[in-house]
Amino acid sequence: MNYQDKLQKFADLIKRDQAQRFAKDYPNLDQPEVIIIRGNKYAKVDVGGSGAYMVDSEGKIFGVKAYGVIHKRYRYGTLDTIDRLYWGGYVGVLKPLHIKCIGFGNYEGKCQNPPGSSHSKLWCQRCDDIRRGHITKQLLAALTKAKGGL
Repeated sequence: MNYQDKLQKFADLIKRDQAQRFAKDYPNLDQPEVIIIRGNKYAKVDVGGSGAYMVDSEGKIFGVKAYGVIHKRYRYGTLDTIDRLYWGGYVGVLKPLHIKCIGFGNYEGKCQNPPGSSHSKLWCQRCDDIRRGHITKQLLAALTKAKGGL
């Protein structure tokens, strides 16, 4: 399945989950429309006329800060892992019956381990150790830079 097909499958999944939620919670309202707008770097996935997600060329799914502005801290896996999340709410959330580690670094979207490390419910111990090591390196580099600048 190529990128375009995966992106369309993602939009269809959002539409299906949103339709189910609206039928249950808001039966008198129209279901939100899901539109894909392709850009140079990212594809925007709009839900109900508002920017909801942005997908890069590698298939990584991000939230948005403002329309057309990617929010790199809000990551929702990849186009290969969309079935692991429920997309009917304001943001995608892991389905309780199909939870796997969301992965980190080289394992992002590929890890098959069950989640649940000593520090997080989202990552397995291996991926959480990699993630925490990455964060520690970033914080030490920032601290070193800040001390050098004083």
